[in-house]
Amino acid sequence: MRDLTQGGWRLERTKIKSMAEDIETAIVSVDREKAVLVLQILDNDLYFGAGEEGEAKAPYKSFDKKYYIEGKLAVATEEMLKDRFIDAMPIFRAGRELPTVLVGPLPRYAMAKCCDNEAHVTNFGICHQP
Repeated sequence: MRDLTQGGWRLERTKIKSMAEDIETAIVSVDREKAVLVLQILDNDLYFGAGEEGEAKAPYKSFDKKYYIEGKLAVATEEMLKDRFIDAMPIFRAGRELPTVLVGPLPRYAMAKCCDNEAHVTNFGICHQP
């Protein structure tokens, strides 16, 4: 078993390239008959803040190494999700010889706010009725 975990990971060009290289290096010495690639790469890229005018505000990482969402919590649209998968293609290609399991994002902000700041995740707990 190889663990390539990187805490606070985001889909950024240099990190994607580095992760793809790490996967390529790691799978050289594994038994491909028994190996499975497990990826959890979307957690920090599907949630963002929305300002009063609906503008997207990227989550930011503070000195305490936690991510914070300013304004209303918003979730990536279908188009944004498609872009994330396109960005992540080097990672999928690096492990192409292995069965791959993609672990979905944790529903972290559905369970709790990022912090106690009233300006963060301002729509927490609001239920929308059809």
